[in-house]
Amino acid sequence: MKKSVLLVYDENSICQIIKEAMHDETTEVHDTPSDKDALSLYLKRPYCLVIMAVAPPEIDRTDLIKTMRQAKSTPILVLTPVLSSAQRILLLTIGASVCLEKTNDPSECLLQAQALIQIYTCDDAIRDRRYTLAFGKNLVIDPTYWRVTIHGASLELTRKEFGLLYCLAKHRGQVLTKEQLYRHVWNCEGDINLEATIKSHIRTLRRKLHPRGKDYIESIRGVGYRFNGNACE
Repeated sequence: MKKSVLLVYDENSICQIIKEAMHDETTEVHDTPSDKDALSLYLKRPYCLVIMAVAPPEIDRTDLIKTMRQAKSTPILVLTPVLSSAQRILLLTIGASVCLEKTNDPSECLLQAQALIQIYTCDDAIRDRRYTLAFGKNLVIDPTYWRVTIHGASLELTRKEFGLLYCLAKHRGQVLTKEQLYRHVWNCEGDINLEATIKSHIRTLRRKLHPRGKDYIESIRGVGYRFNGNACE
């Protein structure tokens, strides 16, 4: 399966050089100069790296970086002009993984990109392992026996409902889009009305969870859903 990289470029020609160097039989590069299109692509596809060009004076695309980081843990490699220490710290604080100054030589960027992809894909394999999730004595989710207990009482869930709860709880604190939940739980099986199907299952899952505890699943408007770990305390 090909790895996917998202390139959010500006007018600097180095971005085109990077795209041509990375796009091969193992890696596909999707590129756009539009922040809106970049976010739409990012939320719909499983990218293993984002490469983004930014510019001063106020440092554009900070809102885009923040939103991407809130939605997923995908590494973000930011290409910048010469910045002050405070500007670089800002970018790293809001979600950039690495900041590199733009040059006419793409070598460092390509090496750093490959390193970030390798780290992320290895971490992704670890994240895909299934293990029992326990949130104190309040909530226990056991994927081996497809069993959920709240305050010691068993909760009857369908396979899809269990899959949604497990996926959200495993990524505690991270906002997952409907597309991500679809890929994890439905495994892209057949053609479904993604929006309606996810909403319907989340609604039923909440109804089953609510009488036994607090609101475990939060809706993040315009992005997706997040597991509320504070409800387990």
